[in-house]
Amino acid sequence: MSSPFITLESPSVPIDADLLCGHCGQNLRGVSSDRCPECGYRFDRARTLGANIPWEQRRRLGRFRAYWRTVRLITFHGPAQTDDAEVTLRAARRFRNITVFLVSATVLASIIFWRLNEPSFNPRNQNPWLNSPVYDATQLPRLFRNPWFFGTFLTAVVIWINASVRVCDWFFHPKRLSPDEQRRAVARSCYSIAPLACMPVLALLAVLFLGLQSSYDRNPAVFYPAAAVFGTLVVLCGLCPVVYFCGVLKLLYRVTHPRRRVVAAIMLLPILWALMAVAIFVGLEFAVNYVALFFASVRQ
Repeated sequence: MSSPFITLESPSVPIDADLLCGHCGQNLRGVSSDRCPECGYRFDRARTLGANIPWEQRRRLGRFRAYWRTVRLITFHGPAQTDDAEVTLRAARRFRNITVFLVSATVLASIIFWRLNEPSFNPRNQNPWLNSPVYDATQLPRLFRNPWFFGTFLTAVVIWINASVRVCDWFFHPKRLSPDEQRRAVARSCYSIAPLACMPVLALLAVLFLGLQSSYDRNPAVFYPAAAVFGTLVVLCGLCPVVYFCGVLKLLYRVTHPRRRVVAAIMLLPILWALMAVAIFVGLEFAVNYVALFFASVRQ
């Protein structure tokens, strides 16, 4: 198995080469001194890490730092950063699993928080904004009051998130690529999920909005800050999935090149996500209700 980092041992490494500090991961391109401008540590240009994905260097950088640096790199610079990087399938899948866990935990926490604070579920928590004619809280589905249905719904959400992310791997297995090239392509696709790691930030914005909203009666002046937070939240909620989807398509084109495969992904991925949502949510609810009715009939 290849090493998760690249070590350059040539004593004549040019100053304009993309090298990384082994302590903090700072790019040392154009640095003429022997100290990192970011952390101040001394480095040897003859033995410096080559350009790479920070997560592949997590043993040197630390898992927390490496993870969020990878998120920043892929989110703001695109999955094209993995073109010349040394990537391993095991590390890439671990990065994706951590991101999926963050996304699932954020979505579940948001749904549970909404469930506990919704006026139709909790009569003590009445809010003038939610009880406006535009938003009638009394019309919410009564099924969510059933703990079995609600628990099954949360389970279906987690399964759907995992399945939706992993279905993208299927497009990175063109027959013209060798098995090693296919594994590398799948590993690169795992890193394209990085923009979705911003979901916890959206949850914090949602909590901030609800906090401002709850203080509206006491201080009407919070309306404009709350509206600004809500607008930012809506924009980011739509932007994160779009950036992720576009990143997958760009990476797919760079890996497989034929445009017809990208066109197929554009057409099929939304359909597959929708079909999986129907199959998982409806199928799981039906299965749980069938089992519940079966045991209820046995008890009688």
